[in-house]
Amino acid sequence: MPDSNFSQFAVKKAYEISYAIFRVAGILKNENLAKQLEGQALKILSTVTLKDYAECRLVLNSTEYLLRLGTDVNLLNPANGYLIINEIGNFDSAIAEF
Repeated sequence: MPDSNFSQFAVKKAYEISYAIFRVAGILKNENLAKQLEGQALKILSTVTLKDYAECRLVLNSTEYLLRLGTDVNLLNPANGYLIINEIGNFDSAIAEF
């Protein structure tokens, strides 16, 4: 996949994941976790638009663990949490292949 095609794909996928994270964070009762997730969502989008894919992979990894924690302590609906975690995994794999 040429760089420009991958960049377009990556920005679109980063936006979709960030949007989903903001939606989930918006209904969280724990303000600290919500703010952390929102910050991570912004970092995902920022790193991809700057084409810093190595940093993006690190942010995706830490975001996944925040989502897992929120799901495991019953702050996040498991269906929502695992859906986003799955999308993060797919995106991380796509970046790794690129």
